Amino acid sequence: MPAKHKYKFLTDENQGNLCTPTTTNGCSSNVPTNKILLLLLILSSLGHLLWPIIWAVHLHYDPNKPCGLEKSLYAGLTYDVPVPFRDVSTFVHYNSVIADATWDNWVIEPGIVALPHSYVNGKMLPQTQDSPLDSNKGVYVLSSYHSLHCLKQLRDSFINSAMGKPGPDDAGTTYDHNLHCFDFLRQDIICHADDTPRYTGLSKGEHPGMMQTRVCRSWDKMENWARTHTACFRDMNQGVEGFPVLNHTTLCPNGYIYSADGSPTPPWVTGIGLSRSGEE
Repeated sequence: MPAKHKYKFLTDENQGNLCTPTTTNGCSSNVPTNKILLLLLILSSLGHLLWPIIWAVHLHYDPNKPCGLEKSLYAGLTYDVPVPFRDVSTFVHYNSVIADATWDNWVIEPGIVALPHSYVNGKMLPQTQDSPLDSNKGVYVLSSYHSLHCLKQLRDSFINSAMGKPGPDDAGTTYDHNLHCFDFLRQDIICHADDTPRYTGLSKGEHPGMMQTRVCRSWDKMENWARTHTACFRDMNQGVEGFPVLNHTTLCPNGYIYSADGSPTPPWVTGIGLSRSGEE
């Protein structure tokens, strides 16, 4: 009689630090993923709408995904939000009033954060200027918000040029700023190296990848994290001679209370004003 083999679960050391089936962060599981994926792929003939479900299942039950590597270094974001490519939105609305209002609603203020120096040292970030409200914290701008700022700057310049509107008095500064933004966005694109293959369209005139789904990080989660660490920045008095840059970071959003230890307490914690993050 051949000897019976006893099987045991691999330890973290044997498994190369893979997650156990009890984890919920997209690591190993006992679910028969191949059968699930096959079934969903068959159903996908119904259209693009099922692809987000297929991808979400793949992300959640990937048996070879190492623990922790999927989270971003600072806000702890993961690629877990299925989003289709679109070529129609209020950002490009035929009514310029609606389009302008949509762009104006996207502000960079939440992306200016104050992080404790002790936290920064542990993350190998460069030291920065101290917050005027708390010398134990430094002021940083989150990269995505800087990209958003650049997009808005370039759009404003493009719209003004297309409409024949006069440029600002500091046209030379705007030109240099635009060149900076072009190159920053180029570097940002190369850094992220999005390798999503976009299909080339099945009909004449269709843009590549339209309504094709990719998996993104949650902007809302990032903004909630940023608001928790707000530097109390307000984009005001731009171009006013003698107005110190750091004075922009002394104006807490409505409802915030700056405590004695130098930490802004949001209104959804204090019970004053706003009820939750994202409503400033």
